[in-house]
Amino acid sequence: MRGLLWIAALIATSWMSSAARAENWSIFRNCSTDPCTIGVALPSYTVPGWDAVATYAGPQEAWAAACEMHFSGSTNFSPDIAEGRIDCNALSPDPNRRDPVWVAGWSIFRNCSTRPCMIGVALSGWSQADWSRIGTYRNAAEAWIEACRMHFNDPNHYAPDIIAGRVDCGTLSDDDLEAFLGVWSFGRENEGELCRINLTNRRGTYGLVLEACHPNESFWEIHGTQLLFRDASGTVSTSFTLQRVDYWSGPYLLEPSRNIVHYLTRAAGATPDNPCPEGYNPYGCN
Repeated sequence: MRGLLWIAALIATSWMSSAARAENWSIFRNCSTDPCTIGVALPSYTVPGWDAVATYAGPQEAWAAACEMHFSGSTNFSPDIAEGRIDCNALSPDPNRRDPVWVAGWSIFRNCSTRPCMIGVALSGWSQADWSRIGTYRNAAEAWIEACRMHFNDPNHYAPDIIAGRVDCGTLSDDDLEAFLGVWSFGRENEGELCRINLTNRRGTYGLVLEACHPNESFWEIHGTQLLFRDASGTVSTSFTLQRVDYWSGPYLLEPSRNIVHYLTRAAGATPDNPCPEGYNPYGCN
């Protein structure tokens, strides 16, 4: 498999491959929408408004149940299924197969016909004899971060692309996140602060978890030169561009007719344990 030389240096991810190692996965539901929005994540997933409704032995079983909920009646809706990221028809009934079938996305593949096992990254639909998918990610960069960890930290795996220098693991370091983690002041230009938010490095359903004041700001990621906020369903809500040191601004995309421009700047004196001003209604934004 060919390496991906174009991966950007700033990658918004810091998680290990949960899909390959986690024993239990849960279906989460958010009924602030009608119908309720559902998705699959690790049981440790915590975002306001989302509640675990059932837990399964792995993502395969959880997604099979989510498919049934999505297509049975009109009370539950999965964006991943509706937008084609999960192919319910292709989900295997085999309980030993733990990976959900992704129509899109990138995966780590492993070939253990040699020792140590060879690993590489390809589109999730890639198929070749002796290679099996062991983890699926939103993009190639996230997949390569985990492949780099496996290559250097696990003597049972090696990646020819890394050895040959086609992938530079140094550009994928989690240290790149340090400039973004922590508490920021979030508001509207010409109107002022809405609340204090905390950018974390915890993995969520649609990116890294964002502790904020409204479901419209539930996840975040770095995409090229932009910092993106996503709502609880995974839709990009604000796309920020760096204007100066520690100051980002960009359009609010969920209601473009309102012409709202959001800003993000470092918040003096705030802490992750108490990111919002005292007495602030945490769901009063937007």
